[in-house]
Amino acid sequence: MAQTDFGTLIAELQSLGVYDYFLPFLLIFAIIFAILEKTKIFGDKTNINVVVSLVIGLLLIVQQPIVAIINSFLPKASLIIIIILIALIVISLIGGNPTKLSGSVFSIGVIVIVLALIWALSPTLGWSLPFDISDRTRNLILLLIIFIALPLFLVTRSEKKDEGGVSKFLKGLEKGFKGE
Repeated sequence: MAQTDFGTLIAELQSLGVYDYFLPFLLIFAIIFAILEKTKIFGDKTNINVVVSLVIGLLLIVQQPIVAIINSFLPKASLIIIIILIALIVISLIGGNPTKLSGSVFSIGVIVIVLALIWALSPTLGWSLPFDISDRTRNLILLLIIFIALPLFLVTRSEKKDEGGVSKFLKGLEKGFKGE
């Protein structure tokens, strides 16, 4: 009996074009078909939904630059989803309720997710910073932000007496994790 390893199988699938043609087609076909079935744009005509989904899927795989974007974006987006799920599990483990996140915690989470998705999509679309800075300059800017923002954050006072920025921030996080 011939013995093959998993890496050889993946390489063979890649050489057959499964990742460049079949999987993107299947993904787009399934998404378009599900949307058409749910929205019932063509009524309850499943056969029309299949044909439209098939045509859109086939038209997509002809456009290899779009397929390249999908093949680059989806693994990164999947990594982001895994990170979010792990964060929700950690929140649950420390006694929080991830389904009731609200306020500043939810807002910060949404901002982080949007930035992560932009990061995941940016190289494939050719986006880059409008200026090129060296690692040293970037580290200096980060250091300055920390040394300016941190003292300002620590000395900020709220309406309650003796409640500084840190305790206010921690109480806000606690309320957000509890869903208050």
